[in-house]
Amino acid sequence: MKSLITGVTGFGGSHLAEHLLSAGDEVHGIARSLDRKENIASVAGKIVFEQVDLIDREAIDALLRTVQPEVIYHLAGEASAARSLQNPQETVRQNVIGTVNLLESARRLARPPRIVLVTSSEMYGNVRLEDIPLTEASPLRPLHAYALSKVVLHYLGRMYHATFGLPIIEARAFNHIGPRQSAGFVVPDFARQIAEIAAGKQEPVVRVGNLEDERDFTDVRDVARAYRLIGVQGRVGEVYHICSGRSWKIRSVLETLIASTGVRVEVVVDPAKLRPSKMPVIRGSFEKLDRELSWKPEIPIEKSLGDTLQYWKEC
Repeated sequence: MKSLITGVTGFGGSHLAEHLLSAGDEVHGIARSLDRKENIASVAGKIVFEQVDLIDREAIDALLRTVQPEVIYHLAGEASAARSLQNPQETVRQNVIGTVNLLESARRLARPPRIVLVTSSEMYGNVRLEDIPLTEASPLRPLHAYALSKVVLHYLGRMYHATFGLPIIEARAFNHIGPRQSAGFVVPDFARQIAEIAAGKQEPVVRVGNLEDERDFTDVRDVARAYRLIGVQGRVGEVYHICSGRSWKIRSVLETLIASTGVRVEVVVDPAKLRPSKMPVIRGSFEKLDRELSWKPEIPIEKSLGDTLQYWKEC
């Protein structure tokens, strides 16, 4: 299977590249820069890498004509809800315009590839307790530019499938964690601070935001496995949740990380890290993905947290 990953140097993209290679796929990857080339160090020389910006339509046209992929996994774009609040224009430019360019180029190929559009549970926004567990049919109520951009991707996928016949499948991923996730997300933020405290590089104080929200965490390696199943076997025009089906209180995640090191720390709420929350509980259902593609999460959260902490210890 000849695969193309957009955003291959990112957190999810690098793990997906490793998984596709282990499955015997020929892997091509694109990203805007090699700033995070350490993420793909394990696959250096095993994938064909191109430095391309999805905003450059002509470059994308040329690349797809050359590669002729059978499956495209579209992971590129702004992934931070917090940054989208600060710069909504850039989030929309990257996530929406870049996706339109990719779909336009793909539909002009003689044999259009299957396309996995990766969206997010952030689309559900103002979740109500009666909505839990969330299914693929739950209402979308986006609360920031990142979530809104993913809602637009959802409808772009539907439109390009219905109008042009592009074989598009949507993979709606919930929070995923593991080694290589950059700071700015809750689990690596905790793990980085605790690793530095354990190494004597930081005073024994962990600065946190809201610890009372609950989130559905899945290991990134389980997510990568789901992406390939969806890309190869998923029904076109469909949406699939990728989640654990459980919700963890953020406080419990922090306590698990602290307990694994044995260090004594003080937990201090940092007002700069607090954001108003209208999503106190997020928990999804992966029943459809299990029923149709026999996928279940396999990696327990304790291993995900342990591997994340070890990654930050080695950074």
